[in-house]
Amino acid sequence: MIFRDSLRVLPYGRVDNDFFQIEERRSWNAGRYYWSNRRIFGYIGITQSSNKELKDKSGREGFIRNQAARELKTIISNLLTELADRFFGSRSDDRKELLEQVKREKELRKSAQQQARKSTQKSFSEALKNQTPVLDASLEAVKRLKTKLDKTDGSLDLNYLKIIDSDLTNLDALRSEIKTPIKPPKLGMYEEKYRDYRDKFNEFSAYILQMKLAINKLDSELNKLEPSLSAKNHLEKNQGIINSKLTKFNNTIEEKIHSLLKKWADEIKVDRSDYYAKTISVVDSIDNDSQIENVFNLLDSLYVESVDTLTFKYQSIIKGLDRLFEGINLDSAFSLSEEERSYLKKKLKV
Repeated sequence: MIFRDSLRVLPYGRVDNDFFQIEERRSWNAGRYYWSNRRIFGYIGITQSSNKELKDKSGREGFIRNQAARELKTIISNLLTELADRFFGSRSDDRKELLEQVKREKELRKSAQQQARKSTQKSFSEALKNQTPVLDASLEAVKRLKTKLDKTDGSLDLNYLKIIDSDLTNLDALRSEIKTPIKPPKLGMYEEKYRDYRDKFNEFSAYILQMKLAINKLDSELNKLEPSLSAKNHLEKNQGIINSKLTKFNNTIEEKIHSLLKKWADEIKVDRSDYYAKTISVVDSIDNDSQIENVFNLLDSLYVESVDTLTFKYQSIIKGLDRLFEGINLDSAFSLSEEERSYLKKKLKV
């Protein structure tokens, strides 16, 4: 807005007025010409006595386009361009440094995404490879167990039933360890193996459920104990299985936490010396003819790069731990995110 002797000069400052060609220049190159009507709010104060050549049009809607008006327009336009070039636009050294930081962070995030994707693919393929023989053997075992139960023809005694139930319990405990692995967005060469594994696991789970129902029915018919005592024994059996699983999970978690703490401690030890190792040669090469300002700038540039890299690395670990603390399943969340990304990518190609 322009004010002369504290009175506003119209139409300058209105949304539809671009006297200083701010929006026009931005349409040429938004990177260099940083300013826009939404990014700037300014006041230009002039006086009649000091700017006699800035004269109003007859309708008092702006200045007459004379030399004074053109000079005012040039001065303000050049000032805005100079400020953008020095501090904000794509030619600004500060802006270039900021863009380098953004680019560096984006590269780190991209690298982390690729590592996570490779890790997911690797764990999926290894799970299929290692679990398939176990699933095949377990499926055959539960089929044999069902055949054994079906052959009793009503001549089953309680002790024999307990033996079958014990075998079934072992197979059921194994079921949770050989669940169908979370599939990556692209199965590729593993698609047929994955579908075959999924179908076999569903069949195995169905056999387990059918056997449980059949054994519970037979147990209720053969067991001579009081109903409350039978129910309590059943509860304690299931609770024992749960306790065993939880103990195993707890031991695995403690082992992995211990390994992680050692790994992070070793990495921090290495990272402590990284900046020094990169910069000591710069300091050692200084002589009396060296431009100390350039040395300072180089040291600071390497410092910023190191701090940004370390911050990204260790804040990612801390945030990941926070997500675990909040009970978020990172594996499932990442898998679903990748699946949705892959789906949208396919849709865009259509």
